[in-house]
Amino acid sequence: MFNLIEFLKNIFFPKKAASELVDNLKNSSELTNDQTHMLGNLLKLGNIQIRDIMVPRADIVSINIDSDFETTLKLFIEAAHSRLPVYKDQLDNIVGMLHVKDLLPYWQKNTKFSIEKVTRNVLFSSPAMLVNDLLEQMRATRTHLAIIVDEQGGTDGIVTIEDLVEEIVGEIEDEHDSKEKPLITTLDNGGLLVDARTNIIDLERALGIDFSNIELDEDTETVGGLISNISGKIPEVNDNIPEPKLGINFKILEADHRKIHKVLVSRGES
Repeated sequence: MFNLIEFLKNIFFPKKAASELVDNLKNSSELTNDQTHMLGNLLKLGNIQIRDIMVPRADIVSINIDSDFETTLKLFIEAAHSRLPVYKDQLDNIVGMLHVKDLLPYWQKNTKFSIEKVTRNVLFSSPAMLVNDLLEQMRATRTHLAIIVDEQGGTDGIVTIEDLVEEIVGEIEDEHDSKEKPLITTLDNGGLLVDARTNIIDLERALGIDFSNIELDEDTETVGGLISNISGKIPEVNDNIPEPKLGINFKILEADHRKIHKVLVSRGES
């Protein structure tokens, strides 16, 4: 039987060899659909640059090296992250990373707190670096956070090892990811705010529209898949995707290079 774990260990095989392996196995009963999907993602790693998956500068949550214990703890709670980049004076001068467990020795104790004393090393990477190369560096150095710097040395973004693993296995939800938010929210103007993971049937019910008169791939089940099917690609944020046959328009609110996350559905083709 095909051992996916062993294949993952050899993730850095030459692309041609990996392609031949997938070609030989993808139509066999030895691979599940999930394994085939992961293998396909593995092959793409050599073509995806870090700039395509990094958390952009504007979305970075970071901590000043001079922050006191209370400020630091509050920021960890609000951010719901286990690791935060540490900067000195400005975000373009990141000096390391702080892990939330590094706060434990100072919890309800009189020990003087100093971020500088517990700051951990981070990797620095170019936005043009390939995902598989950075993943190998992070694995080899056991580093879970990389700072992406531009040509002038400024901070362009950050990447966690979770971001890289998600390129292979898909999105990973943890205990902080809300599962209570409704997938479809009706807005005051009659539009629908829709999570792209929503089943097409649920959107049909919300709109009161039958989607059977449009051609879809057999495996299309979600709103995100529906939109990608209509547009023939994964749209970008702010793209408008009209569907004249249904008399509705999809506006992309959140997306990355892999998939759509959130859309605004409205009647009409605007």
